[in-house]
This record gives sequence, structure tokens and C-alpha cells, in this order.
Amino acid sequence: MRHLLLLAALVLLVIPVAGQQEMVFEAEDVSSPKAAWGENITPENLWNLWSKDTDADKKWSGGRVLQSPRVMADRETPEEGAPVLHTVLTGIPKGKWLVTIKFGRGLAVSLDGKEWKRLSDLGGRLGQFEIRDGRFEFWVDDRYADPNNPGFTYYDCITLTPCPPEVNGVMNGDFEFGSDIRSSGWSFWSREGVTTVDLAREGTKGTRCAKIVNTGERDWYLANSGRTKVKPRQTWIATARMKCVDTASATLHVFGVSQGKVTYSALATDGVWGTTDWTEVRAVAEIPADVDEIYLRVNGYGKAQVWVDDVALRPGPPVPAPKPKQKVNGWAKERVWEKLDRGLVAMPTEDGKVYLGWRLLESDPETVAFNVYRASGKAAPVRLNRAPVTQTTDFIDENPALDAESVYTVRPVVGGKEGPVGGEARLPANPEAKPYLSIKLQGDYTFQKVGVGDLNGDGRLDYVIKTPQDNIDPAHSYWTPSPDTYKLEAYLHDGTFLWRYDMGWAIERGIWYSPYVVWDLDGDGKAEVAVKAGEGDPRGPDGRVHRGPEYCVILDGLTGKPRARVEWPKREAFGGGLTGYNYASRNQMGIAYLDGKTPCLLLARGTYSVMQLVAYQFRRGRLQELWRWDNREETVGNWRGQGAHWMHSGDVDGDGRDEVVLGSCTIDDDGKGLWTTGLGHPDRCFLTDIDPSRPGLEIFYHIEPRQKENGLCIVDAATGNILWGLKEQTWHVGSGMCADIDPRYPGMECWAAEDPKGDPTGQRYHGNPPKWLVTAKGEILARDEKVPSTTAIHWDADALREIVAGRRILKYNGQVVFDGLEGHQAVWADVIGDWREEIITSVPGELRIYTTTIPATDRRVSLVRDPIYRYDLAHLAMGYAQVPCTGYYIAQKGPAVWMSTSTTSIRAGEPVQVKAMLSAPAREAVEGTLKLTVPEGLTASATEARVKAAPGEIAEATFTISLAQAPKLLSGAKVYPLTLTLEGADRLSTVASLRAEEELLRDVPMVQAEDVAAQEGGEIQVRDDKPNVVGRSFSHWDNAGHRLTWKIQVPAEGDYLLVVRYCTPVTVQREVQIDGGAPIKQSFVGTGGFSSTVSDWAHGTVRASDRKPRVFRLKPGEHTITMTNLDGRGMNLDYLALVPAGK
Repeated sequence: MRHLLLLAALVLLVIPVAGQQEMVFEAEDVSSPKAAWGENITPENLWNLWSKDTDADKKWSGGRVLQSPRVMADRETPEEGAPVLHTVLTGIPKGKWLVTIKFGRGLAVSLDGKEWKRLSDLGGRLGQFEIRDGRFEFWVDDRYADPNNPGFTYYDCITLTPCPPEVNGVMNGDFEFGSDIRSSGWSFWSREGVTTVDLAREGTKGTRCAKIVNTGERDWYLANSGRTKVKPRQTWIATARMKCVDTASATLHVFGVSQGKVTYSALATDGVWGTTDWTEVRAVAEIPADVDEIYLRVNGYGKAQVWVDDVALRPGPPVPAPKPKQKVNGWAKERVWEKLDRGLVAMPTEDGKVYLGWRLLESDPETVAFNVYRASGKAAPVRLNRAPVTQTTDFIDENPALDAESVYTVRPVVGGKEGPVGGEARLPANPEAKPYLSIKLQGDYTFQKVGVGDLNGDGRLDYVIKTPQDNIDPAHSYWTPSPDTYKLEAYLHDGTFLWRYDMGWAIERGIWYSPYVVWDLDGDGKAEVAVKAGEGDPRGPDGRVHRGPEYCVILDGLTGKPRARVEWPKREAFGGGLTGYNYASRNQMGIAYLDGKTPCLLLARGTYSVMQLVAYQFRRGRLQELWRWDNREETVGNWRGQGAHWMHSGDVDGDGRDEVVLGSCTIDDDGKGLWTTGLGHPDRCFLTDIDPSRPGLEIFYHIEPRQKENGLCIVDAATGNILWGLKEQTWHVGSGMCADIDPRYPGMECWAAEDPKGDPTGQRYHGNPPKWLVTAKGEILARDEKVPSTTAIHWDADALREIVAGRRILKYNGQVVFDGLEGHQAVWADVIGDWREEIITSVPGELRIYTTTIPATDRRVSLVRDPIYRYDLAHLAMGYAQVPCTGYYIAQKGPAVWMSTSTTSIRAGEPVQVKAMLSAPAREAVEGTLKLTVPEGLTASATEARVKAAPGEIAEATFTISLAQAPKLLSGAKVYPLTLTLEGADRLSTVASLRAEEELLRDVPMVQAEDVAAQEGGEIQVRDDKPNVVGRSFSHWDNAGHRLTWKIQVPAEGDYLLVVRYCTPVTVQREVQIDGGAPIKQSFVGTGGFSSTVSDWAHGTVRASDRKPRVFRLKPGEHTITMTNLDGRGMNLDYLALVPAGK
């Protein structure tokens, strides 16, 4: 009966609009063949006319919908899956109509039955059509899967809307047409479905406008249905009148469309925030080469009342042609090199010896050898080596004079003649054996970034830190007001404090607002500090800096006094509103030798939209502009939004001049675009010689925007041509790394992982973001949990890089070569000693430089002498940190030995298996005896094994290790080093570590961490998935101010220590109170991670100012323990205990 009431199977929603009506057609009433579906069935080759969906009357027009079979992947032809549906609409009055389809997930649509498009790419909008014969037809199929959420697809109804008045492609910009928003030429959406949009008579002239009310917390938009045809290099100006209350902002966006698909969500933006007055917004879009249409949209976020009126689009003046650019001819006559000494370092070791390491320089002849000297107390220097050191640039002082201050020096020997001293290393009397050098800061604070350079011209690298260690992101959902200002502090290599520079309120406290670099820009042998700066306090009412002057200031490296300044690239090109603010707040700095000789300073602005780059040279106290580049200059390819969170420099095309790699595009040395991949924003990329079998350099990319393929790829650095790419769908690839970690495969391995942000609903990878490890040729070696973390350095004695995972350094196979890193890691680079790399960390009040004491097996020129590596090191002072790479491949020169252990920790009564391995070069067999040396406290079932490795193969032997006794409480976990040596080989060895954990506490007053009596300022998550805990543990204690309270019973009066079992990847600050007493600020040092492994857990106690455990006198009965998060950093807890003092 229902269908008999419909005229010609047509459902007409009668809405008087300019004499015509909006028309809605049910898909099942106007499509054929009817045999293509059944009712409420689930076959694999038919449509299902489904009426039994939950709330079907609310979800689907007429309470029914055509549902396809599951579509989990694109089908090759329309004939696969359910039959193609032919939809014919009749009875349409003559005129111009906007045709839209209500659908769910992916569908294919065709206007001729031959050429198909994804309906999702069109947003359900087929377009505007002039209909003269009363008839309109198209075809629909289920051949395309929804890439975000594959499954059933849905075809519901077709709506024809009379086209509203249109000016320059904007439909009904004054909102005077239509009875409601659906018939007005506008559409709206909200993520939570709680947005209403009315045509209210509250407009600028008392007429109508759009009034948007969003009661949810997430994003929403109001989109115009019109489209404007455009051509590259045109300018279009979008304007509107807007006001808002109860919202942070509302922003007018110009969207870019290419061949029917949205390619740019913010060609231009402007917006309002916190204003109840009608305000004109103006967004100026310069059309890129790959955009053929544009349209307008108003975007917002969170609870909102927003009014929009007088939306318009008009052509602007054409984009002026870029100024001609010339090759750079800087002031330097020859390349300006950093004049470094030998970087000698002396490290006492736990066995009573002293390890010494020093640099090999690029100026050293191949035959250079070295003599090592020690002067103890007032005695004359004594040579320590019998014969000049030739194989390596390190040495072990087997019998040091530790009871007096010692001064070590090295001298080069060339042709039998000694050269001058190349620097010295001082060791105090009775030195403590620590794996790091320490520079004490001026207070008990931390730092975020480190700039490295020779500030005083003595040939030693010094340090400029940015403090404190926190970060505010410009994106709306992450941003918070700056609590204070950043400060720069300069220290010489020996710890001498030089100066402090307050960056001021004009620089918000986040990485992207505050770039700086340290470099000798004028060639006087002393490094300057270039830093972004502003003036006064230009913060707006919300705490953001939207306006005010911006500069690049050159500071004297020795005094911190300003020497020169120029204007920073302007923010106006990025538009207004919070979107424009976010885009404009992405600032970077860099160094390049654009003429191959002169150090040039690079200032960059923009990552996700407009990208700008300006080059300067610093000469005679002035910054002189060399050229400017703007992505809008480029006419071929996609250059917009290609930036990364980093900048690389290097000679990629072999012309002796440096180019600049800005994410997925590269700028030539003369300021012209060299190439772009057009793939979009990579979080990181790596410029190096990944594949030594081919000439030149390569770049490894992992791309953040979703890609059908090439989300991981390697390109030729000279041309941008993709050499290989991952042939899988990716959604939001975040972290990644490129290094040689596996000796079985030539070249460097590349690896990366999806970010959880790529799967906000948990339907793409169900909480387990995919990871990939691939060879230099693109062969997949491992996936997911077998892929290592994304930091790697040269630490042991072979040419492979080791993985840095929390507090540990380990081989790719799991062999732990060092255990004990503490603090926030800021730099991974070769800054002292031989060619291997250090880790600079921040702990409260201290800068630490962790350095290896593993004897080397060969020698190489210091990595810091390679230009690409040195630029990367300089750039670590800005942007997201990543490990520097050399401009050449570091190859293993011969056989290597390595180990893996069945676990990274050892317990009494639980033996550990140690697998010893010998790898042979590709063309040479190797054999010998592998000897395992274990320290006191461990025993081994055997210590020697005879092995033979064929060419290119690996030979193995297995040993069993046992622990005699567990460490005492609060002594800290003890790390036992294992040494594997190939006897008969000259210094061919490796080391591994086993960590002996403290035993779990028993028979003392305890409370489980998850049994909180009260909490405020946050919500912990109780976990039952963490290894080696008592009962359960908790996580997500990561809000500053989050206070937790526990109740604990004490059986008898006495002196107690408060002990917690915890884990955290970085040092955290907590305030501790017992029974409401005086609050105690307490640091808990990083343990390596959030308990993904057994050895992440550690015991910590509240300590007094002298670092001794604090003793609490407690009476029997119930006591209250309160701990408050002071710094917003996470820390997991297992239990809290009151341990009798002296136990």
C-alpha cells in the first residue's frame, strides 16, 4: 500500500523554493534490475533490501536501505560482487539541479556505466546538472571498499535540490535561499552528530544567516555545495562575516579539489575566536598546479555557537612571477671547516682501568699513528703505548695512577715524527667509574634541546641548552598557555657556565616556536647562536601570540649578546583563525653551504600548507639575504604541505653545492625547487647512502597522510624518483629510522610504524599499529613486534648501529650492549672520543654525555667531520629530534662477533641462555674459538666454543649463565657485562649486559598501587597486562596536578622508608606527603619504559637533600600517603611499601 501512494515511485518532500521542490528518491524504487536484491537476506552476490537495522527509521530514508555484500577490498570489475544497479529518475521539472546520494561506506558511481568513481571521493555529491527532458540516470556498484572501514556498503536515497543562486561558485552565500539548511546549497556534519544549523534571522543586516550550535566536544563543519573552476597560479579571495560565542574558534577554509577529489583542506584560512561582534574574515588562496576546483567550508571544534553570513569568493590579482635567482657566491674563498681537536676523553671503568678515545680527522694521512701520554700529579708525561697505535683511535690504560689527578694527551705520529698535542683529558684523583661525563647546570631543572658547537675557539665542542624540558604544540587540541619563558644557557665542554638568554613571552614554550642553531657563521673559529626572537609580551587574551614583530637574532657564542637581526618570514600568508595560527607557528632553522664554501643560515616557516625558506650569509656583523623560496612559486607538481618536522642539507646532485630537503621536496642551492614527490608531510625522513650498490644518495620517507602505496619509500636524492615503496595501504605513519642493523643484508635497513592517531576508532588495526622493517632494496624483513624502536647509534665495536630502547642499548637481535641510560635523551651523535656516538641526556640539574668504553676494532674519521652528519647534529637544536646520518655508507670491514640473550634480565635460580655468533664477510670464511668472559657474581656452564662460518654466513654457539645472589633492596639493579672474544683475532670482541633485578618486597606493610583511596585531577587506568607485577598495576598518571591517596597499616612504631615500585621512560617529578605533613618534592629517575618488559620496573624511595633515603617515624595504625604529579609526565606504579629502616 505504501508504494501505491507514491506517484511514479517518487517520494517528494515538498519544500517551496523559488517555485520548485526538493525531490528525494528511494534507491530501491528507481533502480533496476529488481532481481539484483532480496529482502533481509545476506547472500554474497546480491544486494539486501534491509529494514531490520537498529533504529532503521532514524538511519535510513523510508526505514530501508540497499546493503551490499561485504566489500573488504576493491573489486577488479563491476561484475564481481552484487549486480550493477541502473538508477533512473523521472518526472524532474526542467531546470538546474544539485544531485546528491545518501550512502554508507564506499560505493562506485558512473554517469555512463563505463567510467567509475568512488562516491566517497565525491562526498556523495554527483554535481550540478541542467535537466531538460525530465530524466536523469546513473549507475551504482559495490566494487570499491571503504579504505578506512571496509565492510558492507549502503545505497539509500537520491536528493535533487534546486540549485540556489550562485556567484563565482558559491551557492547562496547570503543564506536567503531555501527553507532550511538542506535546501540552501549548504551541508553540515559533526563527528558526534550533535550539531544543528538553522537559517536564522540574525544576519548582518537583520536578514538570514547560518547559525551553528554544537553541543559536543569534537569537530564539525558547514560546507558550501558550489564549486569554482580554477587554474594554477590564479589568486582567489574568500570572505565572510562571522561571530561566535562559547567556542575557541571558527575558521573559513578554501578547499582544493583535483579531478573530483579533495587534495587540500586548507589552501587558505581565516577565522574568528571569542568575538560576539560581526567580523570580516578574508582567506587568500594561490592555486597550486594540481588543483582544478575550489570550494568553501567553515570548520570548528568543540562546543560552539557560530553565526556565518555574506560568504563570497572573488578572483584576486594574478600571482606575480618569481624573481630571477642566481647561484650563491658567498664570502668564503674556500670551505669553512670547524677546527676541532682530537676530542680526547678519559673514562674510568669499573675494573680499575681508564678507557681513552680520540678523533681521527679528515686531514690525517692514512699512515698516521698515535702515541698516548699520561702526566700524574706533578710528574712528567709518560708514554703509555709500546708501539704507536695504528689500528684504532682508542687505548686502555691498564695501570692508571688513580690516587692523583692525571692529564692524558695524544700526539699524532707521521713518518716516525711526533706531531703536536691534539687536546687533553683531565681525570681527578680517585675518580668514580661512571659511564658518562657530567656538566652541572645552574639549578635543579631540565632541558629540552642542545645545540653543539665550539663557542670559544679551543677546538672542543660546547653546549647551548634550551630549558626547561617541556613542549606546547600549536595544534588546537594540544595547545596550552605557556607557564613561563624558555631560556638558553651556554656551557663550555668542561662545564664552565657562560651566559643565559631569556627568549621572552613573544616565543611560546614549544619546539615549533623556538628554533635555534649553533654554528660558526662568520668563519672566525667561534660559533654563533642563531635564534628566533620577538619583542615584549604580545600574547593575546587566550595566551597565544598571533601578532607582533618576529626576528632571527644572532647571539655572540661567548657572551650571549645580540650581534645582528633580520625579520623572520611573515605569518600573514598562513591565514587567520586557529588553523592559520597552527600552520604559521611551524618554524625551523638550518645550515647549508649553498656555494659549497660559505656557511649559510636557513629560516623556514610552514609545514602543512604554505612553505617558505629564506637563506642568509653572516658577514661583518650583518645578515645578508641570498634568496627566498615559497612553494607557491612552483608551477609543476604538488609542493604545498610537503614539509617535515626536520630539515636536511647536503649536496644531493653532486655539483659541490648543498641543497635543502624540506620533507617531501628539495630546494636547489639557488633557491629554486629541484623536485617534489608530492606524497605529503613525512614526520621524519633520512638523507644518507642507504643503498651502496647504486651511485649517489637516497632518502627514506615514511609519510603521514594516508597512502594506497609508498607510505614507506626510498627515493633518489638527486631526482626524487621513487626507487621502491611499500605496496600496502598506510594511514598515518609516524616514527621511523634508517640504519644498518642486520649484517645479513647489504646497505641500510629502514623501518617505521603506524601512529595510533591513524586509527581513532580502532577498526583499522585494532589497537596494534602495524610496523615494517625492510632492506635497502625494499624486501620486508620483519613486521609488528619484531620491528625495533626508532633510535639507533654506533656504540659497540662493529659497523652496525645499535638500537636505543629506553635505558638500554642493544643489537637488533636483542643483545644488550649497555644498560643504564637515565634522563631525557636530547642528542645522539659523535661529539667526543673516536668515531662512535654519544647520547646526551637531561636529568634534573645535569647534562650527561654517555659514551662507550668498549674497545674499538678499527678506526674511522670522526663522523662529525662529515657535512651531512654535522648539519643533522646542528639541526637537533630544533624540530623533532632524530638521529644524524652520514653522507656515506659505513661498511663492516671484516668478520664480527655478537651475542643474544634469552632475556634481558637475570634472576637467581633462573639460568639465561646466551647465543654467541660469528658472522663472516661475503667472500671469506672465518673460524676460531669464541670465548665468553663473565664477571664475578655470574657463572657459566662453559666459556669456550669452536665455530666456523662460511662466507656470508653466521656460526653459533650457546652458553648458559646463572646468577648467584639477587641485589639488595634500593641498591639498584646490578648490570653484569658479558664479553665475547674471537681468540686469535686482533681486538675482535663484543659485549652484552644482563640486568639482575631486585627481588619483590614481601613481609612489610604494603598497599597495591591500584587500591587508591582517593584521586583528583585525573583518572588512572588499572592494568592487568603488565609483566612481573604483584597483583595489578596502573598507568595514565600523566596529568600535572593529578593527586593520588592511599591508606596503609603500620603494625608497630618505628622508623620506615617509603618505597615504591615504579617504571617510567624519563625522570619524573612527584610531590610526596605522609599524613598531611610537609610536601616533599621528589625525582624518580627513568627506568627505561612503561613496563613493556620485566626489567622496566625498579624500586625507588623518598630521599633527603643529601640523596640519602629519608626516614619517617611512624606510630602503629593507619597512615595516609599522598603523591601528586608535578610535571605532567607519566609514571606507572605496582605497589607502595613502608620498609623498616635498616632492613
